[in-house]
Amino acid sequence: MSWGLLLEHSDLTDAQWRILDPLIPEPQRRVDGRGRPWRGRRDVLNGILWILHTGAAWADLPDRYPPYQTCHRRFQHWVQAGVLLAILEALGEDAGLGAGRMSRRPSPEIALAS
Repeated sequence: MSWGLLLEHSDLTDAQWRILDPLIPEPQRRVDGRGRPWRGRRDVLNGILWILHTGAAWADLPDRYPPYQTCHRRFQHWVQAGVLLAILEALGEDAGLGAGRMSRRPSPEIALAS
């Protein structure tokens, strides 16, 4: 694993979004029309991926993303509904990892350090 890869993070490309867009359901709106306008699914997903990439606390989510409460709430919903797993598998396939390589295995660098 390259440490440079750990430090770099970029938002989803248009090509990646075209793959993921159909996997992510539109949030259900209230019947009475009340409440705040929904934040875009792509922006929310970029915020979630930033958190997963950096390991930072939700409250440390940069201002360029929707509020951390929004990202965290959608993260919870998407995990429970199986949406996040489908997203991560699709991103893994796009990166050439395939579903079988998505399991967590300790890297040799980590094993040597312990």
